[in-house]
Parts: sequence; C-alpha cells; structure tokens
Amino acid sequence: PLTIYLFQRADKRQDEKRQRDHNERMELIKAQLQRDDRVHALQFQKEFDTYDPIWKGVIELLARLERVFPVMDYAPREGIDWMDREKSRLQELCAAFDSIRRITYEQRPFVHPDIYLLCDKLFKSAIKGIVHSRMHFDVKDGEHKKSAPYIALSEINGEVRKISEELCAAIHRRIGILYKAE
Repeated sequence: PLTIYLFQRADKRQDEKRQRDHNERMELIKAQLQRDDRVHALQFQKEFDTYDPIWKGVIELLARLERVFPVMDYAPREGIDWMDREKSRLQELCAAFDSIRRITYEQRPFVHPDIYLLCDKLFKSAIKGIVHSRMHFDVKDGEHKKSAPYIALSEINGEVRKISEELCAAIHRRIGILYKAE
C-alpha cells in the first residue's frame, strides 16, 4: 500500500507538471497569436490607408489627361491663346502625374507588388501621353484634332483608362483578401 501511494503521488505530480507545462505553452501560443493579430491589423490598416491617396491620384491623373485630351472642347474666348490654354492643361497633367508617382514611390514598402506593377505600367503609359502631348503643341491651331499626335493621344488615353480599371480591380481584390484574412 505505501508503494502504491508513492507511485500515485508521483504520478499526480507528473500530471500536475505536465498540466502546468501545457498551460504555459498555451499561454505563449495565445500571446504569440495576439501579437500576430495586432501586427496583421496594423499592416492591413497601413496598406488600406496607402491605397486611398494612390487611387485619388489616379483619378486626378485621369481627369487631367481628359482635360488635355477632351472628347469635346470649346474655342477659347477672345484674348485667350489656344496654345497657352493647352500648355496650361499639360502643366496640370504633369503636376498630377508627378504627384501620383511620388505618392506611389514613397508608399512602395506598403503597396502589394501586383498593385505597384500596375501603377508602374500606368506611369509608363501616362509618360507616353505627356510626350505625345508635347508633340501635339507643334501643330497649328485648327489642325490639332486631325493630327497624328492627337490620334496617338486618344489611343494612349484609352490605354491609361484600361490600366486604371485593372488597377481598381486589383486594389479591390487586395482589400478583399486583406479583409478576409482579418
């Protein structure tokens, strides 16, 4: 009977020790999961917050591109030079381009690589538009809408819009993935 009692007592101590070790491991795992959740939530919020100014910049770029290259336009009032108006629009386009490019490059560590590649593709197309816009200014007033640079700009405008739609879909997918992971 004494031997049985000692074995039972030793067995009980081992069970208690195993239970304590198990509880300690569970607490460590729980703490690690809570840290991971906090880090993931912060990463999600940062990435989500990053897409807002990028998308607003894309919208601004599209609006400025549309102004440089409108579907319909009006003749400037008397005293306003057509070329000055067009150059002003081009300067606004360049400023919008510089702004969105700067924001995207500054936020690159927080932007998903697929989104960044689409932004880069958008920038390359927009640069083509800016270069062709400058060629557009070499044409005399009245002939510009029939000129090769204008036609090329129309195609570039369509390309930039298509890429912006791809970018919108990619951001939407990415936010959906982040939301599901949350």
